[in-house]
Amino acid sequence: MMRFVLASKSPRRSFFLRERGYLFHTFPVEISEFLDKNLNISEAVEHLAQRKARALVEGGQLDPKSHYLILAADTVVFHRGEVLGKPIDPKDAFRTLRRLSGDIHQVITAFCLWNTDIEKFVTSHCTSDVEFRVLTDEEIWQYVKSGDPMDKAGSYGIQSLAREFIQKNSHQIQSAKEEQLGSTFRTQGQDFVTKFTGSLENIAGLPIDEVEKVAREQGWKFPRI
Repeated sequence: MMRFVLASKSPRRSFFLRERGYLFHTFPVEISEFLDKNLNISEAVEHLAQRKARALVEGGQLDPKSHYLILAADTVVFHRGEVLGKPIDPKDAFRTLRRLSGDIHQVITAFCLWNTDIEKFVTSHCTSDVEFRVLTDEEIWQYVKSGDPMDKAGSYGIQSLAREFIQKNSHQIQSAKEEQLGSTFRTQGQDFVTKFTGSLENIAGLPIDEVEKVAREQGWKFPRI
């Protein structure tokens, strides 16, 4: 049986796979996360996910006698033609959130599935529009001081929305514990995000439905617990 590997240290991506009952191992991959400027943004994020998978295949961490189905993914926040990465400090996070306030941006999550048995990979992506309500400076600073935005592209994580909002938008997360996905992305009883398209899983880092669809099309099966 092929071994299923997640090329990521993201607890959110692991969470979504566990929720679907998959048996997998994690192998974090560190690469330079530059985006190819010769590609459009969706293609560039797919290429980055492919590079992550390739880095694991060629990195010597895997048993050469075994066969693997590798999943690598990457997420970017795209606003008015610019990619918004992780903040370098709290002031940078504040500036980013202020920029997103009252506006719509895109969250693009791409993934690569790599089958080492036949040396074949496929890539795909999902794009979601996310709309923020108008935020006050006080609200933004309150969220920044929580520390939640400091390791996240775009300086926020939709998985940190209030529990009530999450439960309305994703049945897979209704049973999740707060400590697993967080609940800090809320101030004064109002959610920062007013609406979004697509799935919460896509915005949180792994479009699991699309991953399963692509795997089925290829005839690849993920081992289950």
